[in-house]
Amino acid sequence: MSKLLWRWVLVFYVLGILGDLTVHVAFYMSTGDRRVESYEWIESLQASLFWPIDAVAQGLLALR
Repeated sequence: MSKLLWRWVLVFYVLGILGDLTVHVAFYMSTGDRRVESYEWIESLQASLFWPIDAVAQGLLALR
């Protein structure tokens, strides 16, 4: 049961990353010169990777 739970957690984490990355790229495509520069890809990826970790940390801190 524990392995199944962790598998679902990882699936939702990856889906969250892909969704957030899509939102960032769509924002960059709708503004400016309609191109995504290399630094914007890096910035989008960093933001996408760490927001789920921050959400979990905020939840754990709220339980304290």
